[in-house]
Amino acid sequence: MDGGSTHNFIQPRAAKYLQLSTIPHLAVMVGSGQRLKCEGLARQITLSIQGSKLVEDFYVLSFEGSDVVLGVSWLSKLGHVLTDYATREFEFTLNGNKVKWKGDPPMDVQPIQLQLEKNACN
Repeated sequence: MDGGSTHNFIQPRAAKYLQLSTIPHLAVMVGSGQRLKCEGLARQITLSIQGSKLVEDFYVLSFEGSDVVLGVSWLSKLGHVLTDYATREFEFTLNGNKVKWKGDPPMDVQPIQLQLEKNACN
């Protein structure tokens, strides 16, 4: 989920793997103002997340970090949501039913020590 993305997106490799049919190419503007070539729009795609079925349109676009992005076009349908970043829980109402998604636990992160040394110039 990305509250900074106005629409839903899917990676081209995921769209190809799922054999999604798309309407022709178009361009999208990202937060930096840059225009990126979108490979198409896949309409009415069913996505299942933790027992919830969503039917949404997805723009086929290369991006980093995940295979699918649920943006504001989907998030705006939910009304009030409760997000707890500490427990990684996301609660909302979908089709009149209360839903709670639980995120993956954080990976063990090891602290990194950085030592800087000042070089003496002669």
